[in-house]
Amino acid sequence: MAVHIVGATGSSVVAVSQPQPFHAVLRVGGAASPGGAAAAGGAAAAADGPLASARVACPRKGCVAGSECLDCVHLQAWRTAPELRLYCSVEDSESVTAWMRTRPPATTVDTRCPAADEFAAARGVHHLLVFDRLLELAGVICRCDLAHGAGRPVGTVMTTDVFAIEPSTSLGVAAAAMRDLHVGCLPVVRGPLLLGILTRRDLDRAGVPR
Repeated sequence: MAVHIVGATGSSVVAVSQPQPFHAVLRVGGAASPGGAAAAGGAAAAADGPLASARVACPRKGCVAGSECLDCVHLQAWRTAPELRLYCSVEDSESVTAWMRTRPPATTVDTRCPAADEFAAARGVHHLLVFDRLLELAGVICRCDLAHGAGRPVGTVMTTDVFAIEPSTSLGVAAAAMRDLHVGCLPVVRGPLLLGILTRRDLDRAGVPR
């Protein structure tokens, strides 16, 4: 098994010469608190009160308090009526850190393909990382390959050449890497440590065009 670091850093072994440029504005919802919050400090504070007391479905952090959104550099505009709605920007220069999954779904080389496929289906994912008996990353497998694996172990049908990125990699570089390498996911590593995984679905969530 070989892990190939993709990107534009000195440790990269597969270079991406042209990151994919993009600018996206995400429409984000949430739930406003009934009656809002008491605001002090004049008209501006009164206007911010309903958002500050709301719960927002942040695409980067999950469910957060609206007060966090007021201080966020990505917030472009917002409204609270007739429903809570925020507009947040995403740029190709932003790192993948906020968008990767820190608990990537995984299986082992000895797991039978039908069992691994059932596991992936239950979690609504298309790719699984594969670990060996020493709990080291051994490969990647997608549900397409699992479907053709019959009753064989995952280790016999997985992809053993793994393309990975570092946490400082930008969304634009990651998107270009998936496009150029024809892969649907990129494990995120720091040296020998596996930090997470970035999938095409995560790029979709960030508003990266296909």
